Amino acid sequence: MLTQINQWWFSLEARERTLLKLLSAFLILVLGYLLVWSPIQQSKLSAQQSLSAAQQEWQWLNQQLPLVQERRASGSVQQTVKVTNQNQLLGLLQSSLRQQNLFKEIKTVKGISKGGEVSFEAVKASRLFRWLGVLEQQGVMADRLQVTWLAPDQVKASMQFKVD
Repeated sequence: MLTQINQWWFSLEARERTLLKLLSAFLILVLGYLLVWSPIQQSKLSAQQSLSAAQQEWQWLNQQLPLVQERRASGSVQQTVKVTNQNQLLGLLQSSLRQQNLFKEIKTVKGISKGGEVSFEAVKASRLFRWLGVLEQQGVMADRLQVTWLAPDQVKASMQFKVD
C-alpha cells in the first residue's frame, strides 16, 4: 500500500506535488483552527462572561449588606413564625408568594418529604431574593437553593424548605 502511494506521488508532476503540499498545509491549518484554537477561544469567552456575571452578583450582594445591617440595627425584623408541619409551611410559602406578587411566575409549589419545594422557570432575581429575605425575617430559610442566571435580573430558580 505504501509503495503504491509512493509510486502515485512520484508519478505526479512537480507542480502538482507542490499544489498538493500547499493544500495539505492549508487543510492542517484549518483543522488546527477548528479543533484547537476555536474551542479554546470559546472557552475563554465563556469564562469571561461567567466572571463578569459573578462580579455583578458580588457587587449587588455588597450593596445589600448595608441595608441588612441597617435593618438589624433598627430592629425592624418581623416576628418569626414557627412552622411545625408541611401544610403550615406550604400555606406560608403560598401566602408570601401572593404578597410579593410572585404567584404568577411559579412553575411548581409542591410538598416533599418533610418540607416543600418552590421552583420558577423565569423570575426577576431582585424580586426572588426580596421574597427570600422576607421569609428569612419570618424565620423560614431555604434548605437548598439552586439559581441559574438567564439574563440580567432574570433567573431560573428552585428551592427546598424543610420543616423543623
